[in-house]
Amino acid sequence: MRLRWLVPVLASPALALAGQGKICVTNGTAGHLLFAAEIAPAPRRLAWLAPGETLCAGPGTAARGIVSVYASERALEGCSRVTAAGHTRILRTFAEFDNCRWSDQG
Repeated sequence: MRLRWLVPVLASPALALAGQGKICVTNGTAGHLLFAAEIAPAPRRLAWLAPGETLCAGPGTAARGIVSVYASERALEGCSRVTAAGHTRILRTFAEFDNCRWSDQG
């Protein structure tokens, strides 16, 4: 998967709360990882996040969206979680193949 075509995404300060109709994901680990956030019908957002940074998608009209994390652009597997609109999901530990630990804020 090539990500050159993506418009750069600005990361928010740590633990930003998702607004109405948005979903957010925060990197609560010590590593730099590739995160995705999507809620219909808004476009999917992708960004490399440093520890403590947050990525948000939306606003959308769906009740739930999905946040994901990957080790690299070439990774076939990562970790994903369904997230309610208006919430921020925090990645606590990362292990490939959907073996991550998450917490919820908001």
